[in-house]
Amino acid sequence: MKTVLAYDEDTVPGVDVQTYDARGQAAVVYVNGKPVRPSEAITGATTLLDFLRSECGLTGAKLGCGEGGCGACTVIVGDWDRAANAPRHRSVNGCLAPALSCVGLHVTTVEGLGTAAAPHPVQKRIADCHGSQCGFCTPGIVAAVAALVDNETTVADVEEHLDGNLCRCTGYRPLWDAAKSLCADAREQKCGPKLGEGGDETHHHCETGAKCRSAPAVDLPPLPFPDALRGTKPEAFRRGDFWRPASTRDACLLKKHYGGAARFVVGCSEVAIEQRFRGRFHRQYVSLQGVPSLCDIEKNENGLDVGGAASLSDVQRHCEALAEEPGGAPFAAAAHLLRWFASTQIRNGACLGGNLATASPISDMNPLLAACRADLVLRSAEGSRTVPAKTFFVGYRATRLEPDELVETIKLPKGRPFEFVKAYKQSRRREDDIAIVTGTLRVLLKKVDAGYVVEDACFAFGGLAATVKICDAAASALLGKPWSDETRDASVANLADEVRLAAEAPGGQPEYRAALASSFLKKFWTAVDLELGRPVAETEKSAALSFVDAPKPTTRGAQRWPVLDAPAKGLEKSYATLHKKDDAPLVAGNSAKHQAGLRQCTGEAEYADDAPLPPGTKHACLVLAKKAGRILGVDTSKASEIPGFVAVYGWDEVERGLPGAKNDLGAIVHDEECFATREATFPGSVVAVAVGDNPEAAKRAALACVVSVAEPTPAAPCSIDAAIAQQSFYEDTRHEATSREWTDGALDAAGLVRVSGEVRVGAQEHFYLECNTTLCVPQDDGGLDILSSTQAVAKTQACAAHVCGLPMHKVVARVKRMGGGFGGKESRSVFAACACAAASKLLNVPMRLSLERDVDMRTTGMRHAFVATYTAAVDPATKKFVGLDVQMYSNGGASLDLSGPVLDRALLHVDNVYKWPCLRARGVVCRTAIPPSTAFRGFGGPQGMVVTEHVVEHLAKVLGEDDGGTALREANLYTASDETHFRQPINTAAWRVPRCFERVRETSDLDKRFADVAKFNQAHAHRKRGIAILPTKFGINFTAKFLNQGGALVHVYTDGTVLVSHGGTEMGQGLHTKVCQVVAQAFGVELSKVHVRESASDLVANSSASAASLSTDLYGMAALDACHQILARLEPVIADRKANKEPCDLASLAGAAFFRRIDLSAHGFHAVADKRCGYDWTKPQDDRGTPFNYWTQGAAVAEVEIDCLTGDHEVRRADVLVDLGCSINPSLDVGQIEGAFVQGAGWLTTEELIFAETGAQNANHAWFKAPSGTLLTAGPGNYKLPSFNDAPRDFRVELLDRADNEFAVHSSKAVGEPPFFLGAAVLFAINKAVQARREDLGAGDAYLPMRAPATPERVRMHCRDAIADDAVRALGRDPATWQANGSY
Repeated sequence: MKTVLAYDEDTVPGVDVQTYDARGQAAVVYVNGKPVRPSEAITGATTLLDFLRSECGLTGAKLGCGEGGCGACTVIVGDWDRAANAPRHRSVNGCLAPALSCVGLHVTTVEGLGTAAAPHPVQKRIADCHGSQCGFCTPGIVAAVAALVDNETTVADVEEHLDGNLCRCTGYRPLWDAAKSLCADAREQKCGPKLGEGGDETHHHCETGAKCRSAPAVDLPPLPFPDALRGTKPEAFRRGDFWRPASTRDACLLKKHYGGAARFVVGCSEVAIEQRFRGRFHRQYVSLQGVPSLCDIEKNENGLDVGGAASLSDVQRHCEALAEEPGGAPFAAAAHLLRWFASTQIRNGACLGGNLATASPISDMNPLLAACRADLVLRSAEGSRTVPAKTFFVGYRATRLEPDELVETIKLPKGRPFEFVKAYKQSRRREDDIAIVTGTLRVLLKKVDAGYVVEDACFAFGGLAATVKICDAAASALLGKPWSDETRDASVANLADEVRLAAEAPGGQPEYRAALASSFLKKFWTAVDLELGRPVAETEKSAALSFVDAPKPTTRGAQRWPVLDAPAKGLEKSYATLHKKDDAPLVAGNSAKHQAGLRQCTGEAEYADDAPLPPGTKHACLVLAKKAGRILGVDTSKASEIPGFVAVYGWDEVERGLPGAKNDLGAIVHDEECFATREATFPGSVVAVAVGDNPEAAKRAALACVVSVAEPTPAAPCSIDAAIAQQSFYEDTRHEATSREWTDGALDAAGLVRVSGEVRVGAQEHFYLECNTTLCVPQDDGGLDILSSTQAVAKTQACAAHVCGLPMHKVVARVKRMGGGFGGKESRSVFAACACAAASKLLNVPMRLSLERDVDMRTTGMRHAFVATYTAAVDPATKKFVGLDVQMYSNGGASLDLSGPVLDRALLHVDNVYKWPCLRARGVVCRTAIPPSTAFRGFGGPQGMVVTEHVVEHLAKVLGEDDGGTALREANLYTASDETHFRQPINTAAWRVPRCFERVRETSDLDKRFADVAKFNQAHAHRKRGIAILPTKFGINFTAKFLNQGGALVHVYTDGTVLVSHGGTEMGQGLHTKVCQVVAQAFGVELSKVHVRESASDLVANSSASAASLSTDLYGMAALDACHQILARLEPVIADRKANKEPCDLASLAGAAFFRRIDLSAHGFHAVADKRCGYDWTKPQDDRGTPFNYWTQGAAVAEVEIDCLTGDHEVRRADVLVDLGCSINPSLDVGQIEGAFVQGAGWLTTEELIFAETGAQNANHAWFKAPSGTLLTAGPGNYKLPSFNDAPRDFRVELLDRADNEFAVHSSKAVGEPPFFLGAAVLFAINKAVQARREDLGAGDAYLPMRAPATPERVRMHCRDAIADDAVRALGRDPATWQANGSY
């Protein structure tokens, strides 16, 4: 907690401080119906989230990002609405709102809504709809939905306002379904079994999007609100450094008295971020929320007067009401823009006054106010003055506000007859994102005989300069001109000249940003033409369309899977089971809710950061190097001055204090150090760990440490290109795989169509919602108990023992559940756990370390970026592939980690599903000065397959295929008799890709829709659609043979319940639930009788990491092995009881067995058969082995629509079909498929990691003035996961029927990673849409090698119209070859 500040003065001239202080002494916050008096440790800098978690013990709301960007911290704040004479409840971000701003208000957390025993309808519905996987984001989503939905809420309301939460697991479809099913106007959807000819149930089919017929009607109870607050309003008070003044006058007097030491706050969307990420605290916090005149909004004859502290949600509501009235154009523009301003949670707290005062150059609303002739009333203690919004901004983050002034009122005037106002915005994604460029354009026209002339105009933009950019020259040039096409073209050109940016302009993307401004003007002109009824060509009308003023789209979906009538038999078919009768309950094969799902919805599920802290716990924070290079020293002197400071430990202290301690770490090769000693290998290298009495003291101490680093000359490479130039490789990773038919020159034969090209695929941040957290507790035997959010319990145990100089049997590592992992906690969670363990051991006290989001992103690594070059050939007569020669480079980062195996899997998947008779795949990992790249869902396979599909698209383009390459793909699919280039027979397991391809082609109605897309594209010049089909196969196994093993421990208790422990970890994939289903099926009990408590190294030793999608295969079989050991021991008991006609349920059997001294516990084990796993790259290719046990296969079709003028896109529909054999839990598996698809689509569209790069020729992002290798996109503010609005509008998922798998438990198949690549269908659909626009403009003859991710910048600039090309030429570049910068 932040230390209470001392104050020099207790008096403020003109302010009754004693009255304020008296009220402050009595201040309480109502939390879940009970008054809570904040302790003296709660200051103006304390967030509501910290207060709830630390002082109230309420851990349901989570810290996911600390900047209001993920919504995991969402809670509900209620006050009394005196106008409505009723409580008013609003969702807010707990990580932003000051705790003391809630004095006199009521806070409802997820715990206050309900419990697992008595859940709120929202909690139950989300759990029932399978809307919680890892569950870390779920409490925030529950709170957001509960604040939004009541018995009168419509589906449109939900679609409009569910915009402030992120989910990395589900793909959003089940969350949409759950929320909309509670709405008053929810339609009933088809759901249930499909019957075969004989009346048998054969398939489950559910069409979702509103309300399932099987979902009961719900009467939503009112949210709790204490009687003590009814009829009240928040009182003015002072408590410590936090003021809530009663009047504008007092607020101004406080500001005058304290000057720059005081900060006005309302929603704290800026201040909280400054504190958390920049260490910028203030002496006094003056909240304006309690000043009535500042919160009022008044409609009058001139327009709308908005109080400076009025919430943006209230402003939006008033603007919507005025939008349809005469003169409503400015209000309509404001209302439309506010819909996309941040999130509902932020709009509920933030205000226009704060937006103006912070003067952000990328603000949405400031350009609108400037363009719409708004005036600002500025108030000081001495009086007020009025200034035009247009002249308010004087420089970067600078305004005309005097030090003692505040923004009292914003006066937004009505529009005039023939005045047109439109607002535009383009971001990396639509929802909850800052603008790349935003603009408001206004014209006033005068009617003349021949048409209209321009009487007044204003074009105001954000994102083009250090402050709001008012394009006076372009606007002035319009005055007196006729409103015509010729004037439009001249105006676009004039504007382009005025908004041109320098090549290294701060923020980057100079070509795109300039093009956006001109594109907005083109949109605006077309929209005005249409409103005036001027003639516009049909194909040109689409230019007027913008998502900003369009209704938010409705989402729907369908889920279909085969229904089993008995447990499927797979690898365990030789086992006998307890129940052999036909009426034995079906558990393994039935859809069941995630066993912790409801507890996750109620906030009762505990994560590592939620664990109660033992007495005496200290807190740790990592000390990081800010640049790469030789470490000259670490100065800790300032750290020791921090109140609450305990110690700073680097390797010298660890080595001295822990005999036998070792500093070397690494996933495979120990080429890392726990604490960097001589060299910081990347910006973010851990040099030491700071320890404090509380988290803030530890953080401040860490930031106070000065790490001196000498940068190398030349700079270490950060990109693949720079690494190639410097020959910086991990040479031991240089591998090659070739088909039997490969010969040099095979692709050069006469008569072949031959193509060559390059593919670039960017990195991806895991962005698990739960950052890495560790709690270490010393034991009385000298050992350590380590609770860590890790996928690798045994690895954490071994490495912590290694660093602390302990034997492994003295260290226990454990984890109950993770808030997501996706591979990022397989190896890269270990260094943080070891640093925490060393500090704990040195001090012999419990130690907690929780990485903040930016630190997690700067240190833990990411998916590998890839660059590949290729040459491929096809026989044009037969359309059969002849061969492919591909060279791949991956960006491994500063240490090897798992980069070698990741590249290997890419080499083993570069064939995808196609027979390339002559195939040579080569690759090497690049050594660079960025965080070590690591495992991520797919583990290199998706990168390899993206390369393949680019090659196929390239060949189809050159061949002139007019079906998007569908026939070419189908003609070259492997057959069951084929062999891969790594010499594994395709018929290793059943080959069903051709079935999947044909089925999804049929169910998606691909052929008709392909024609429909072509027809749409002919009719629309500025909106284009694309549709793509992709197949996949994904090999299941660790390629390292020794990892393909797993153990489980099963205890049967005498009441017939079963406790299972296994070596896998739960991160949202439903592993524990599936293992419990397998065990319940074996013992013939209902699922609720089986439980997994946690994963721990003292329960199951030497476990492999939960990775490679293999966990259910390993631990399901291991648990089943243990079950059958117990069942074998029970056979005599069963025989005797049957003979005596006694009950044979498990409870009866267990009780009888206990009295007969029969062991009811067993350790099970499973290893994949020797002949079906292991691949050794060091051997001759014919002797390397069989890398994969079987393939998970599938296919997908995606249709997109792009805005050619902005680069915006939406996924109109996705059809996904996956062969999962006989699914153990179809609902969970469908959830995995949906989440993987959206995550895969995000990787290739919205998610872009950007690193500073200096010293290299044509360095990318040189504008980012930071040491080379520094990550810019270190948080949700700059790194954009798909949001609710990015889910496919129509999302259809099917599990292939008539499928089995004899090589896995209950004939199931692995699901976690295989569907991920199918999200690439979105990338290739976007590429086709862009190609369609280029063909319109005569630039579509050549294949477009669109780099991934397909960001709005790349989409828009590749459309190659005159606006885009001129923006590129303006910087001296060739539009035909220019590519947007990227970090690869």
